[in-house]
Amino acid sequence: MITVDLPVYKLRRDAKSAAEAGHALAIDPLEYLALLEALIKAERQLMEEPLLYPTERAAPLVGLSPETLDDWRGEGGGPKFVRLKGRGAKGKGKIAYPREELLLYASNLPRFQSTTEADQFELKRVG
Repeated sequence: MITVDLPVYKLRRDAKSAAEAGHALAIDPLEYLALLEALIKAERQLMEEPLLYPTERAAPLVGLSPETLDDWRGEGGGPKFVRLKGRGAKGKGKIAYPREELLLYASNLPRFQSTTEADQFELKRVG
């Protein structure tokens, strides 16, 4: 066994080792390597993701059509965006959505247990 001080991971705790070494965890060497490989893979995938998404790629990530996202942007709704320098539609800069804003927007959407609950929420919001 290898003892590693990783208090944020909840792997198999060896109670005696944890008590002696604070937050130390007892991890099988193969489990430790698998954990490191998973962390490295996740890091690589994250680094391969673009920082900015054009409307066409951003819309499906938040469950909308590009047209709806365009409409909401014009009305001041939806996720925050940036306007890049250069020529985009209508002679203005191209629109892009930062990855963090898309994640934040999606994570802040209301969640429901039933369609009835969702319908009641919509009625309260509109009315």
